[in-house]
Amino acid sequence: MINQHAKHSPSSLGNKANCPGWTSNNRGDKSAAIAGTECHAWMEWHMSQKGPEPPLTAPQRAFCAISLESVRKITNALTAQIKLKPVFYIEQKVVIKQGKREVTFGTVDLIASYGKVLLIIDYKFGALPVPEPRENWQAQAYVAGAFQMFPGATEVQFHFVHPQLKLHTTGTFLRAEEPALTKKVDNLITICESPDKILKPSDLNCQWCGSRVECPALGKQALAVVEGVQGSCEGVFDLPAEFNPQNITDPVEMDKALAARAMLSKWCDDVKDCALEMNRAGTKFTNFELRSRRGKKEITKIKETFDTLQTLCNIELPDFLATCKVDPKLLETMIKAQFPTGQKASNTASIMEELDDIGLLERRPGSQFLCRKRS
Repeated sequence: MINQHAKHSPSSLGNKANCPGWTSNNRGDKSAAIAGTECHAWMEWHMSQKGPEPPLTAPQRAFCAISLESVRKITNALTAQIKLKPVFYIEQKVVIKQGKREVTFGTVDLIASYGKVLLIIDYKFGALPVPEPRENWQAQAYVAGAFQMFPGATEVQFHFVHPQLKLHTTGTFLRAEEPALTKKVDNLITICESPDKILKPSDLNCQWCGSRVECPALGKQALAVVEGVQGSCEGVFDLPAEFNPQNITDPVEMDKALAARAMLSKWCDDVKDCALEMNRAGTKFTNFELRSRRGKKEITKIKETFDTLQTLCNIELPDFLATCKVDPKLLETMIKAQFPTGQKASNTASIMEELDDIGLLERRPGSQFLCRKRS
């Protein structure tokens, strides 16, 4: 796979159109992005048959199988219609230029060239849908680059394949649209590069942005909330002079920032609780809806479970015990019950220490946090 990314890559343009200060976020949980990258790598391997097969989990294999079936149906239908065998370009870099000047570039998952007709397929392995191609900035940039790469093409048929959602969207572009698409992308990137760009915080865009910490517009909105909360209280506290935490070096100012954080966090929790109460009472919101999450499965009757499994399958006791987890607190309670009053604490502590010394009591990594000092 091509790992090089443009500063203003096609995949980021939709976010940048909502706020020109948006940047890719490299912090936080990247498991979903990694899983998607692994699926893209497998699709590239399957289409090119080059190198060793990348490993996949069972769900990833299912998503890739759906994607392959979509590719087969899409290409077979166009082949039957045009009566030409396509030439495939896998993980193809396309460059968008304005005249001789490079505007940006990106990597298309799959281009199938049928002479005057180009077929572009882009896999979306995530759980969130994206706008359909004719309303999608990434698709429009890819189409502009493809028309420039293939000067003989007069039409591009663009397909987004969402295997996890079992969704397939498509849009058709004509050669005459290329100049406008290129100019549209160029104008957006020009705005993003401007020092006078207007930042536009929004809940959906900001949560995926890598510039949240230093964003002045988002910082002002957060402090406005704190000031609003203060206005309804008796007494106030000083807000920090600097909103960007990375620029706060004075411990006194950081104390102020921590106090503001505590108030803002409490306000956020109160908003969530009050909104849930309103929704359960029948109030409907424009952009939010109530959803349920299943509780975590748990087996509490260990012996009964093993006895039942013996009648259903052939699991041996050592293999079964390897799947079980012991709650140290419950174990301590059980051990204490074995000793008379006056000896419970000392004997339990000794036994737990012995388990710790021989490596049977594992400890998860600890964490550090700041809290207000007690007076």
